[in-house]
Amino acid sequence: MNSNVAIPRNVIIYGLCVPLALLMGYLLTTPLDFTSLAGVGLVMMLLLVPIFLKWHHFFVLVTWNASLNAFFLPGQPRMWMLLGVVSVAFSILDRVMNKEKRLQNVWWLTLPMVCLLMVILVTAYFRGGIGLRTFGSASYGGKKYMEAIFAIVGFFALSWQKIPPHKALLYCSIFFLSGLTSAISNLAYSLKIYWLFWLFPVDVAVLQIQADYGVSDRSFLRLSGVAFACMAPFCFLLLRHGVKGIFQFSEGWGLLPIRLKETFYVNQPYRILFFVSAIAVSTFGGFRSMPILFAMIFTIQFCIEKLYQTKLFYVILGVGLLGAVALVPFTSKLPLVVQRAICFLPVKVNPVVRYDAWASTDWRLRMWSVLMEEVPHYLWLGKGYAVNPVDLYLARESQKRGFISDFETASIAGDYHSGPLSVLIPLGVFGLIAFIWFLVAGIYAVYRNHRYSLPEYQKLNTFLFAFYFAQVIFYFAVFGAFSSGLYVLTGTVAFSLSLNGGVAEAVRRVTESATAPLGKKEEEIGITGAEGVGAPA
Repeated sequence: MNSNVAIPRNVIIYGLCVPLALLMGYLLTTPLDFTSLAGVGLVMMLLLVPIFLKWHHFFVLVTWNASLNAFFLPGQPRMWMLLGVVSVAFSILDRVMNKEKRLQNVWWLTLPMVCLLMVILVTAYFRGGIGLRTFGSASYGGKKYMEAIFAIVGFFALSWQKIPPHKALLYCSIFFLSGLTSAISNLAYSLKIYWLFWLFPVDVAVLQIQADYGVSDRSFLRLSGVAFACMAPFCFLLLRHGVKGIFQFSEGWGLLPIRLKETFYVNQPYRILFFVSAIAVSTFGGFRSMPILFAMIFTIQFCIEKLYQTKLFYVILGVGLLGAVALVPFTSKLPLVVQRAICFLPVKVNPVVRYDAWASTDWRLRMWSVLMEEVPHYLWLGKGYAVNPVDLYLARESQKRGFISDFETASIAGDYHSGPLSVLIPLGVFGLIAFIWFLVAGIYAVYRNHRYSLPEYQKLNTFLFAFYFAQVIFYFAVFGAFSSGLYVLTGTVAFSLSLNGGVAEAVRRVTESATAPLGKKEEEIGITGAEGVGAPA
C-alpha cells in the first residue's frame, strides 16, 4: 500500500499565501506600531531574497556614493550601510551553499581592516560603549562608531565579488554617477518638496537653510549638495576618457559611447565644457577644499598619463594662464559663495568673504592648538566617540553666553576638522597605525592594478589610482574626518579589487623565439589577477 500522497501545487501555494495575507492585514491595522513595521519589513525581506541573491553586489555599488537614507530604520542610516551588511550576509550564504564558490580575498588588505575593526570595538568597550541616541542610550556618539564599522563591512561587501568584465564600464560609471543624488536635497528644499527628505538626507542642505534664516552678515547661500554632486560628472569624464581624451579633438564624436552612440551624438568638444562646468558649479558650495581636491585629482592623473611630455601640457598651461588673467579683474564681482571657494588664491574678494574664510581657518587653528595638549592623554587608549549629552548641552548654552570658546562644542562632539587628529584622539596610536597600514596597503594594491592593468581596464585603473592617491593626500593635508570619510577610502580600494579580480601581478612567461639563435629566449610580460586569471572569463 502506497502511503505517499501527492499534494497539488496550488494547495501548497494557497496554504502559504492565505495565512501570510491574513497576517499582513492584521499588522497593517496599526501601521505605525514598531511590531507591525518589523513584521512587514521581515515579510518584504523574504520576498526580496531571490532578487538579493543575484543583485546584492550591484545594489551596494549603486548606493555606495549615493546620498540615500534607509528611512524605514531607526536613526535613518545611509542606504549603503544597510545594503553592505545584506551583501556580506548573502555572500557568505552563497559560499556556504556553493562549495565551489570562492570569495575574493587579499589577506594583506584584510588584516589591517580586521585590526582597525578590533581597535574600534575595544575602544568602544572601554570608553562607555556604542551609545545610540535612537535607541534611548544615555550617551551619544554611536553614529560615528557605526559609520566606521559599516565602512569596514562595506569593504568586504564590495571586494568579495568580481564585476563581470562586460559590465565593467557600466558599473564604474554608476558607482561614481550615483553621487548626483546629493543635489536632490538642495532641490527638495528650494521647491519645498519636504517629503523627499525621508529618502535624501537633509544635512547636505543645512547651510542652505541657515542662509535663509540667518541674520549674520556672514550668512550667504551655500549649496553643499550641489557641490558634492559635481564630483560625479568630474570623476565620470576622467575615468571614461582620461585627461587626454577630454582635451583631444581629433576623434570628433563620442562623449556617450556606452551603447548610446547609435542614437545620441554629442560633439567631443562638449567634454571640455562639461568638465569645466562641473568644477565651476562646485564652487557654489563655498568650500575651498572642493577646487583643491579637483586640482589634486586632475594633476595626479595628468602626471600618470605623462602628458607633461606632450604639447597638450603647454596648451593647457597657456589657456589656463590666459583664463586666470582674464578672470582676476572680475573675481570681486562673482557671487559671494563662489568668492569664498576661491579665496585661497591670490585674488581680490569681498571683505566679508575674506573675513569669513579667515575666521574659519582661525577657528580650526585655535581648536587644534588645544587638542594637541590632549593627545598624550589618549595616546594608548583612545577617547572614543561617546559623548555625555549633558556636557554637550551645557557647552552649547555656555557658548551662546560667551563663557567658553566657539570651538568647544565641536571639540566635545568629536568634530576636529583634522584628518590625523580625527584618528589619533578617538582611537589612539594603535588606531592610527592600523589606519595608516590600510592606506599604504591600499595605495600599493591600487597602484599594481594600474601598473599591470588589462588594456581594456587601463583608463579605469589609472583614474582609480589618481583618485585614491589624491584622497589620501587630501585627508592628511587639507581636510579629513575618520568616521564619515573612511567609506570613501575603503570603497575605492574595494572597488579596484572587485574590478580587477583582486590585485594584479606581473608574470614572466619564457617562450622560444623562432627567429632567435639556438638557446636564446624571449621574455613576454603577462598580466594575471590575484587568483592567477590571465584575462576576464
